[in-house]
Amino acid sequence: MAGETGMDDDHRQRVTRATRSLQAWLDPLAFTDLHRSDVTALVTEHVVAWARTNGFLIRTQVPSIATRPSSTGQQWRGRLDLACIHPSGQKIAIEIDASNKLWSIHKLTLEARAGRPAIWVKSGGPANLTLVPYSIGVVEVRVDRSRHGRTTLYRRQADSRYPRIADDFRQSVSA
Repeated sequence: MAGETGMDDDHRQRVTRATRSLQAWLDPLAFTDLHRSDVTALVTEHVVAWARTNGFLIRTQVPSIATRPSSTGQQWRGRLDLACIHPSGQKIAIEIDASNKLWSIHKLTLEARAGRPAIWVKSGGPANLTLVPYSIGVVEVRVDRSRHGRTTLYRRQADSRYPRIADDFRQSVSA
């Protein structure tokens, strides 16, 4: 089952397992009245906690294999939000976005083609799945937004099955 990216069944299963595990980790996340940048920071904290809990070392803002021309015509190398490296040698490339960023999807596609599981963590509204190739795992963190004057604030209610909320998590991490 190689598909257009050359991804074999074993690789696809690793992507699927990691994506499901991360989705389950983020499903309980709840918060109220956060700015967009705070939502991204909180989601990033939780993704890092998931990776560490699963034995990964985390590097942030690492060079990607993806490049694109700069305004001067030089090739500009992209950066991945997170590169997770397990002592076993497994690597996972992760991008975290609040919008449907084509550049993030492109970077992850190239990482997947190079044999690394790639996961796109999308907060906000639903991810535009027509943009995402089969080789990339997608984790959605859906949020609601409300306007307060000129300010947009975001909130997320966790499913009632999940008692953990963002404040509890922050307290446990800082303890």
